[in-house]
Parts: sequence; C-alpha cells; structure tokens
Amino acid sequence: MACGLATLKTMVSEDIADKSLRQGLYLRDQLTQLRNAHPAIREIRGKGLMVGCEFDADISFMTSAALEKGLLLNVVKGKVIRFVPPLVITVKEIDQAINTIDVILKEKGL
Repeated sequence: MACGLATLKTMVSEDIADKSLRQGLYLRDQLTQLRNAHPAIREIRGKGLMVGCEFDADISFMTSAALEKGLLLNVVKGKVIRFVPPLVITVKEIDQAINTIDVILKEKGL
C-alpha cells in the first residue's frame, strides 16, 4: 500500500497525466507529418500515449530494422505499429523514434 500511495502522490505532484496527454498529442502530430511523407501510412489512431499507426502494406520487417537502429517497435498483425511508450517519454525521444521510422520507410521505398 505504501508503494502504491507513493506512486500516486508522485504522479499527481509531477502532473504525469497531463504530461503524458501532451506527449501523446505530440506523438500523433509527428506521425501525421510522417504520413504526409509516406503514403503507405493509412491511419493514425489512439488515445494518450497509446497510439497505433496502420500501414496499407506488410511492415513486419520494421521490428528487426528498427532494432538494428536502437528502436524497439511492436508490429501487430503485420500492418500496425503499436506505440505504448513510458509516461515519462520526452519530446527528444519521440523525435528520435519518428526519425528512425522515417529513415527505415525511405530505405524500403514506402
């Protein structure tokens, strides 16, 4: 109980919920800009920091290609990248992830 209470106090005092909401909006905005450059991206959906980016092509290769570049991705059903980053993710980390995905998509011609 003490651990749970300490966690809740920290989340409230550091406004983690609002920060994660803002980071989620930023992530979706960056993915929308990425979609403008890559027509293979069909849809971006989600709430908060739980975001899905659906492609019209099989992107199963993204898991290993991203890992080689230091990014851990979760590809679902071969066509969706599922983002569930930590609540304390920074703008810089989001930018790094988006840039890595952009590079991979350019390399694959998507």
